[in-house]
Amino acid sequence: MWRLAQDFDFKLSDEFSRYHEKKSQYRKLPQPKEKITPKPKAIEYLASRGISEETAKAYQITVQSNNENVLVFPVYDENGTMVNVKYRNTEYNKAEKNGSKEWFEPNCKPYIYGLQTFNGDYSCFCLCEGQLDCASLYEAGIENAFSVLGGKGSFTWFPACYDFLSKFKSVTS
Repeated sequence: MWRLAQDFDFKLSDEFSRYHEKKSQYRKLPQPKEKITPKPKAIEYLASRGISEETAKAYQITVQSNNENVLVFPVYDENGTMVNVKYRNTEYNKAEKNGSKEWFEPNCKPYIYGLQTFNGDYSCFCLCEGQLDCASLYEAGIENAFSVLGGKGSFTWFPACYDFLSKFKSVTS
């Protein structure tokens, strides 16, 4: 759809326009020198959701050093470059309105989550709505489980991921 819109000079949405205007302006994050190792509090929380330490290691899910109640989901592109980070408050209570449930590093490239587990097989990938859903599928043995970062209504990631995702023969959700 994105390529067709380009070919016919058709505007898909304001999100797509903003992406193309800003794509060279995204903030570059410092790159980890080695794989991120999950901290015990992350492993404990994920275990409560049925997600193993092995899966936490595969996705490099951890918690913030200064706040162990905030999960950290590093977002990598297909080249292994960390392009964004998503955070999740594990103590968020909608009724109490105690801050945000989830947020991102500001001014970073929108992308899909989970490419650090890509197995090199372009036959199929599974696209989820949340990072924990993605990890749960991986836990259940479903490979190439990726997740959109901003939920079902956000498509800012699509232009950045188009070339990579177009290599797959099929997608499931």
